[in-house]
Amino acid sequence: MPEAVKTTSGNVVARFRDGLPEPILPRTLKDAFEFTRALGLRYLWIDVLCILQDSDRDWQSNASKMGLIYKSAYCSLAADAAKNTATGLPSYNIKNKLSNDDLIIDFSSRSGQPFDLICVSVCGWDRLRDPPIPGSSEPLHLRSWTLQERHLSHRMIHFSSNDLLWECTQGRSSTRLPWFPWSPHTPQSRRLLDGDKEGLESHLQNGGWDNIITDYSRRGLTYEKDIYTAISGLAAAVDAKLSCSDQYLAGLWRSTLPLSLCWWAMFSENIIVEPPESAGRAPSWSWASIYGSPCQWFSLRRVQRVIASLVRASAKASLDRQLGLAYNGRLVLKGTPRVLSVQTCLREGQRGEGPFSQYNAVLRESSSSEHCLGTAVLDAQTTTVETSTPEPPQELVCLPIALIKVILPLSFVPKDIWLLSRDVLDPAATDTGDAEHVLGLLLRPTDIPGEHHRVGLFRYADPAVFEGCEERELIVV
Repeated sequence: MPEAVKTTSGNVVARFRDGLPEPILPRTLKDAFEFTRALGLRYLWIDVLCILQDSDRDWQSNASKMGLIYKSAYCSLAADAAKNTATGLPSYNIKNKLSNDDLIIDFSSRSGQPFDLICVSVCGWDRLRDPPIPGSSEPLHLRSWTLQERHLSHRMIHFSSNDLLWECTQGRSSTRLPWFPWSPHTPQSRRLLDGDKEGLESHLQNGGWDNIITDYSRRGLTYEKDIYTAISGLAAAVDAKLSCSDQYLAGLWRSTLPLSLCWWAMFSENIIVEPPESAGRAPSWSWASIYGSPCQWFSLRRVQRVIASLVRASAKASLDRQLGLAYNGRLVLKGTPRVLSVQTCLREGQRGEGPFSQYNAVLRESSSSEHCLGTAVLDAQTTTVETSTPEPPQELVCLPIALIKVILPLSFVPKDIWLLSRDVLDPAATDTGDAEHVLGLLLRPTDIPGEHHRVGLFRYADPAVFEGCEERELIVV
């Protein structure tokens, strides 16, 4: 963005007096002005023009109102395909002249009951999924701040690479599809706040917020301290729609705990992910405690039963000049923990496919044991794959959270990892069967008695490992 375009303390008075010098505006902003006038609207809000770019105070004031700004707007314009402000909004050759009636097909079930089917073209909408299909993201969707803009706006027009797309609280439309109403069957592509309170509650319980954070964590922030601020408007809007019946806890919702604690950092080969330098911004159990690696949640379809419970939870927000918006949080969980030895397990080449492609440690009964009890993903990986020696084993508290069921071809499973099932699998088996496995948290005691920090997530552990363990409460901060 050219410096002359930005509104600052030095030019704001002149701009109120003389107006905005449109000739100096980049192409995308000029197109937005023209489009707004064509809609018959008088006002257009653009952050670089409406927020003093050299004033932290003005930015903080407007950042806290961002949710209200987008929620109150008549319509929001999203230059999805624009790589920068000089690109401009794309133009489209609209050939589709079909109406809704042209898309309805008469259909009869096997029982003879007639009903209508609607042919739906999803082309273009794969870019608006939560999370998006890999490789489908438009340039605008690589920015963290723009995620809440889509979910907060009552109406939004997307200027995407291939299509002009429209979204509102009732449905969506495009140059290829005249009208596609929102449906409970399209949870990944619908916007979070569209629908009633009951629909939102159901969406959260079915992983709706997890999907949004997965998408959000893949995007980029200019300033790390904005990690909570850039989504705070959406969190406030969700809280308001739920009539404060839920509780926002450092990036997670109380009603989804403890299952939503089971996120993990998505590591790539040879990538070092260190804990954020600004320690104290988030509690260890929040996804925001990890910066520099996308987070992901386990599919709820694989969860058979939650076996831990939330006893108490609290999170206090504060605003710090260095940390930005920060949370001090504390959870009390009840379960059947067990201390196990955790050994980093860095391997060259492929780590396998599917769910087994992401792990960097294994569980063992003791440091001298060779029998693998499960795989794990440590939140902070401090050694590389090719050049470093794995770290010494560490004794960690393993807290089971849920029982999961995953049936996979054995060809998907690294042979040196799937040792936990060698005693229960038929030698002639071709898949892992329908056995249940344990998903849970890796915790390290702090210097304060009874308190623990989360340090990772373990998966695919045999439930027998935790049989006979005493149920007790653990504090996680």
